[in-house]
Amino acid sequence: MDPFVSLAQDNDMAINMGKGKMFPQGPEFIFNGKMVPTFCCCSENGSITSELLTKMLVHIDSCEAIDRSNGIPPFLLLDGHAGAASRLSF
Repeated sequence: MDPFVSLAQDNDMAINMGKGKMFPQGPEFIFNGKMVPTFCCCSENGSITSELLTKMLVHIDSCEAIDRSNGIPPFLLLDGHAGAASRLSF
């Protein structure tokens, strides 16, 4: 968060994210030769909802980080349990 930049519009994260804005975003990384920017989201109760999981997977897919050229669909293993951190594995 950049405390020296004012919010462009309250309660609209998309408008306030990016270089030169209040929320400049987190780091990017390279996975399978593709640049993958940080994806940040949350729910009111702090858990991963089906809506958030869908947004996460759409983000990863839009970066083309998972190779699908061999015709084999990617495999996703989810390990979530109450009261502990959840993990996503690709």
